[in-house]
Amino acid sequence: MIYEIIFLFNCLKLNDSFMFLKNIKEYLKKKEKFIECCNLGIKNLSYKIKNLEQANYVVLFFKRSNKIIEYLKSKIKYNESIIRFLIIKIKKNEIIKKIIE
Repeated sequence: MIYEIIFLFNCLKLNDSFMFLKNIKEYLKKKEKFIECCNLGIKNLSYKIKNLEQANYVVLFFKRSNKIIEYLKSKIKYNESIIRFLIIKIKKNEIIKKIIE
């Protein structure tokens, strides 16, 4: 099963967000679950979230295991640079289209 996680990072804490992503990628690579990470850049939000008007969007693709989902949620919970996140299960043929775009 392949999953996609979308992060919205606080633009004022980009160094923290890049360190967080680096740690997550290293963890997933050790577990041989990492697929791809795409930084979509800074975009305007439709409405203010935590008094912010912009966020850095990052999409991360990985193979699922229960321990990895739990690990990610525990790391996200205590990270102040993350404004919002969403974990989505995707089909294998959809990931090829998303990576190509």
